[in-house]
Amino acid sequence: MEDVLAEDIKDIITWYNNRIPVKSILSNIHAKFCERHEECHLNAKDISNIISANRNELLGELTPLQWLLKHLKEAGFNPKVDVNPQTKRLRRLFFAHPEALKLYRRNPDLLFIDSTYKTNRWSMPLLNIGGATNSNMTIQVAVCFLSEESEPDYDWAMEQLLNCITDQKVRQPRTIITDRELALINAIVKRFPFSKHILCQWHVSQNVCLKAKPHFPALKKPEKGKGPFVPNEKFLEFMDEWRQLLQSLTESEYERRLHAFETIGKYLYEAVRYAVGWLVWKEKLVRCFKNVYGGLVFDSSEWRILGELPSRFKLLLAVVLAVFSSVLSARV
Repeated sequence: MEDVLAEDIKDIITWYNNRIPVKSILSNIHAKFCERHEECHLNAKDISNIISANRNELLGELTPLQWLLKHLKEAGFNPKVDVNPQTKRLRRLFFAHPEALKLYRRNPDLLFIDSTYKTNRWSMPLLNIGGATNSNMTIQVAVCFLSEESEPDYDWAMEQLLNCITDQKVRQPRTIITDRELALINAIVKRFPFSKHILCQWHVSQNVCLKAKPHFPALKKPEKGKGPFVPNEKFLEFMDEWRQLLQSLTESEYERRLHAFETIGKYLYEAVRYAVGWLVWKEKLVRCFKNVYGGLVFDSSEWRILGELPSRFKLLLAVVLAVFSSVLSARV
């Protein structure tokens, strides 16, 4: 590879760090050689070797995990690690950006906690921990890679979160919002006994939508077969009435709307039964009951914040995962 210039190697590493596939990197390099009127003999294996050599140079004598932890510490992320004592492999990784913690200190009333999937090839769930300012801005307070969605894993994450905000002299949140992940809820109740836990209306409504839709007539095409498919009007009415039920401001309004929602023959019984089944959690879900029990209340549009958290976290996750693609499988 004596015909590869230093600037070519720099470009290859830059493209790789921007998550451009090796095949595309190779095409770009061939294009650069053509511009210089030179013949390029590089293949995909050569590109991989250049990336690997740069990786080894960055690591020095450190393992990938040691390298990542070193840089997280230097950046002030204060990472916490749990390692399997037998295999010496990473089981859990928690870290929080110092600037995010400063912002959260000024807005400590609320935390959103939600898991995302398929963020890495080891299928380690990623627990997103976020907050919100009074201007409806999302704060990414912390993230935590877990080995599985079990109560011990969630308990470890909540313990690290509690230690983190305690060290930063931030008071515990007034309200914590999650989906209905029972293991996570149990961990929250254990570590944050004075915080009010409520369910995310957006996540619940998404579940109701998914389960109820098959019980309504199939989607129909608009006239002349042009344009997108449109949902059944009865289904839209069903979902609108369900959302209004969750937004009931008083118990009497809730009872009246529930009675109307359950009217025999109005909607298919199976769809209504599934939706109403969620109301065993009404103290954590319906607006009037959350008011009584001290939870923070949001307008329906603001509940979408939690649903949008995974996409808002992608930028930081891309940076972290691109720092070293194999870190999660590395030995200490």
